[in-house]
Amino acid sequence: MHEPILKEKYSKEGILFPISVLEKSDLSYFRDQYDALEAFLGEKASNPVYYKQIHFTHPWAYKLALHPPILDAIEPILGKNIIVHGCSVFCKQPNNGQYISWHQDGYYFDIAKPNYITAWIALSPSNAENGCMRVIPQTHTKDYPHTSHTDIDNMLSSGLTISEPLNEIKAVDVELKAGEMSLHHLNIIHSSQPNTSNSKRLGIAIRYTSPDMIQQLPHHDIIVARGKDEFNHFNHLQHKPEGSIAESVERQQKVHNAYMKKRQAKTEN
Repeated sequence: MHEPILKEKYSKEGILFPISVLEKSDLSYFRDQYDALEAFLGEKASNPVYYKQIHFTHPWAYKLALHPPILDAIEPILGKNIIVHGCSVFCKQPNNGQYISWHQDGYYFDIAKPNYITAWIALSPSNAENGCMRVIPQTHTKDYPHTSHTDIDNMLSSGLTISEPLNEIKAVDVELKAGEMSLHHLNIIHSSQPNTSNSKRLGIAIRYTSPDMIQQLPHHDIIVARGKDEFNHFNHLQHKPEGSIAESVERQQKVHNAYMKKRQAKTEN
């Protein structure tokens, strides 16, 4: 499909999928790297804190965030200047009750210019049985009210969920083969159901935006993926990550703890 048509469809629906981005060798490499991290963490592997913003602490995740086929799909929508704003790993173990409530990312991120795309990259098959992402197309043009409801099985630590009735009949399962991705708008309503299969569901959500984006919340460093940043609204990552899994995990924990202190200070003020 031609680029203008893809951009028009994304603008109308708020979602594009499936898009093939990983060759078999790439998929094998990234999956092996994640599995090695999970094995290294051992009993701590189920704690989501170890997978937050790993694109600037783990070499393989940094490489995935800058993977050219991903950026090639995003550039027609965002433009030639692209920054990596964030990264989240979403792993659902087999026959697990974890889910994600209906929400809009934009409600939490507090972004003034939502020229912002999430690339959800499947490192395993992602389907209705194992709890793939679900979206309600064309809901990205409106801000919906949210409430916070704490639930141990909700993978959103904030517990955010939309507080008004939704027409779930219009919901679409974003089913992907391993190596494919979807692109979704910052404000599209999305969720996911528990994994009722016997296999792990693994995906990495990498978030991209244009450098003119403004955010009120304190944030991590960003990575210039393509083009240049003439606005400098964020600090730039100074060095790409290198080293062993142990070094990467230690670095990630230090970065995460420093960020949480910054967020706490912002809240107290």
